[in-house]
Amino acid sequence: MFQNLLILLFVVTIIFILLCFYKSLKLKKLKKKIPCGFSISTPKFHKNKDVRIATFEIGSIDKNAFFINFPILFKFYADTRFKTKVKIKYKAAKKDNLEEIINKTIVFETKTIECKHRIDDIIIGNIYIEISLKPEYGYPIVEFEILENDYCYLDKEYKKIIKFPKIN
Repeated sequence: MFQNLLILLFVVTIIFILLCFYKSLKLKKLKKKIPCGFSISTPKFHKNKDVRIATFEIGSIDKNAFFINFPILFKFYADTRFKTKVKIKYKAAKKDNLEEIINKTIVFETKTIECKHRIDDIIIGNIYIEISLKPEYGYPIVEFEILENDYCYLDKEYKKIIKFPKIN
């Protein structure tokens, strides 16, 4: 009698453990991230007095996708030394004004300078990025990259190298 009770208790425990394991597997499948798909337009360049400006657009391939705390990275480097005043602004598709991300002077000697930033707005649709440089000397190169976020994973690297044309 006691043996039968122990066997029954053991079987019920095993069934309970298996059910918990099955539910945790089911939850993990639900939590899988979807792949992110982005398109980055070709930069357009223009000059305003001694300020060089590049603008480009980032769009989501999934038009129903939205992003919060959108992580981006800017890398500054060149073949030679440079010093420049950098202003980077963005505008979400539904907004009228540009929001400033970076406003500082960057001095490049040999080591690539990285500026990571998270755009705090809720982003639906396209993002417009404007990079303006006021170089004192040298010819900076800016590399833009989209970093992985909490809502989806990147299926490939999304980078754009912005090399300003040499204008005298």
